[in-house]
Amino acid sequence: MGPQTKVEKKLEMLRVAGAIANYRLITNLNRAAVEVQPGDSLTGDDLRRFVVQMIGGDLEPDQISVVETVGSGSACSSSLYKETLIIMTSGAFTAALFELVPRLKLLTKKERIVIPATSVGTGDTSIPSRLKRGEIADVVIVAESLLHQFIEEGLVLAEGHFPVARSSIGMAVRAGALKPDISSVDALRTVLLEAKSIGYSASVSGQYLTTELYQRLGIADQVLPKSHLVGRGERVGMVVARGELEIGFQQISELLPVRGIDHITPLPAEVQKESVFSAGIGASSSDATLAHSAIQFLASQAAASAIIRSGLEVPAGR
Repeated sequence: MGPQTKVEKKLEMLRVAGAIANYRLITNLNRAAVEVQPGDSLTGDDLRRFVVQMIGGDLEPDQISVVETVGSGSACSSSLYKETLIIMTSGAFTAALFELVPRLKLLTKKERIVIPATSVGTGDTSIPSRLKRGEIADVVIVAESLLHQFIEEGLVLAEGHFPVARSSIGMAVRAGALKPDISSVDALRTVLLEAKSIGYSASVSGQYLTTELYQRLGIADQVLPKSHLVGRGERVGMVVARGELEIGFQQISELLPVRGIDHITPLPAEVQKESVFSAGIGASSSDATLAHSAIQFLASQAAASAIIRSGLEVPAGR
């Protein structure tokens, strides 16, 4: 399957999921131009960043041009919402969720499954910001600790949440770079000390790296000044692929789809941080019963193969 076919397949997944309303892919020598109509949640720079993020695993970032064309509006009207299930998810679960969209549509009998481009950072498009300003979310999928925080804040219902995946942290370097040895704790410490720059995300992996792991290794003072937060929903791997950072750390499932990085290596077992991601019912959902059914499917054995293919693991007992 050639790169163009892969890109078209991903664009079609985005269209089916409601992230874009329509698209046109134009290839010319070593470039690909993508024209997209806005879907139900994103426009402008946010839409362009999201499309590049989702297809960037099959084309180099400098090969992609995204042009927004006039089409459907960005707001999800009340009549349209009746036909829609909205799922806000951390990036770690995004790839698995897109693969499961067709089955979710059959299960829920909703014509549209909308997956807004979100992160767990602090920007306007982050999940906390969206929920706090009252945006509709039927299902919310985030790290379990953050989900419990949302429950305490009244943003997610206390009943009906289930673990859907387990995730580990990996390190990546730019394609063609030497493969750093992080097979032991001492080797990891050396790599971190010698790296010129280090990227991390706003999610649980970045929090663990900068507030716990560095301290456990006794190198926080040396490496924090050269560690850089990759925000606004961009994946750490994409910044590493552009050569702007030497090494980067993120959930393995978020690194795997990114083209232009190599040697995605898990942290040593002694310092690995496994995170459980759970799905809960958004307090703003108008159909909690249906949202609960979707969550039960995501937490079932029927969804396990897609979750594993994305670089995640299924929770114990599945």
